[in-house]
Formats: sequence, structure tokens, C-alpha cells
Amino acid sequence: MAFIVIMLNGRPNTREIMGLDSDGELYVERVITTGEPDPEYRRFSCSGSTWEKVLELGRKMEWKPTGSVLEKTIDSPNPTIGDYNPSSWGDDDYKIFIAEDSSALADALDKALYLMKEFQLKEYGEESPSYIVQGMNEQEHKQINQNLSKEFLSDFISFLRKGKFMFVWDD
Repeated sequence: MAFIVIMLNGRPNTREIMGLDSDGELYVERVITTGEPDPEYRRFSCSGSTWEKVLELGRKMEWKPTGSVLEKTIDSPNPTIGDYNPSSWGDDDYKIFIAEDSSALADALDKALYLMKEFQLKEYGEESPSYIVQGMNEQEHKQINQNLSKEFLSDFISFLRKGKFMFVWDD
């Protein structure tokens, strides 16, 4: 089973209506709009191996992780701190990558991106297997399957700069 990390914040204004194909597999039959778009909504995804590599690279670039926070405790005086292993859809509570931690990781990855550009360093990490998931479009395939290239880091840094987000496993 291929694992993908989905990162998102806000609520989409669309719903996917699923159907079964002739093999009994789920697919997106149609997408419907459900109101005005949430200006806070954003989504990013990568493979599980890329997720691990980006966290490792951040640490090597002096990111000091503070830990994720369980969503239900985020506004409490003593939030529950967790690790960076993604939650699963259907969990009782989801992990949130808080804004301060997101900004600090973006700063660390910015250093790595600068080094890649300035000194022509190669992409970070080993090649990973490609992931293909039913219903995946070309843009999602490209985003999920890229290594820690300059393009990926630039896109991810932009996502991180926008603040907190939930992160979950998707298969």
C-alpha cells in the first residue's frame, strides 16, 4: 500500500461523490460545489518518504521542532504535544502542525534551498518509488512523486509560510 501525506487547512468548498467502477474500486464520479470558497483553505501532499526526508532536512538545517498538537487541545492552556507521524482519516483527533513550527521549518528549508541554488547542490535524499493512486490527476502525481528538488522546496516553503495545518495519511 502506498502512503501519501495530505496537509490541509480550512475547508474546501467541494465534495467528491464516489462511485464504483467495474472492478468494484472506488473512484471520483463527480465533484460538486458546496458554497463559497474558504479563503483559508489550502492543500499540499507528498509521499511518506518525502515527508520523512523534509523533516530530516529541516533538522539538519537547524529546525528545532516543537511537536505537533492534537486539534482538540490546540486552544487549551496545556495542549497535548505529539510527534510528526501523520494522523489517519477517522482518528478521534488530528495532529496540527502549529504556525510557529511551520514558520521555523520554512526558515530551515529556505537555508537548504539557498544552498542548493548557490552551490548547485543536488536534490536531497535518495530516489523513492513512484506512487500512483486511482483518481490522481497529473499535478497530484507530480507533486507526490518528486524528490526534494528546488521546485518542491519552493512550493512547500510557500505552503508552510501560510501557517498551521493538519496532516494525515492517505492511501
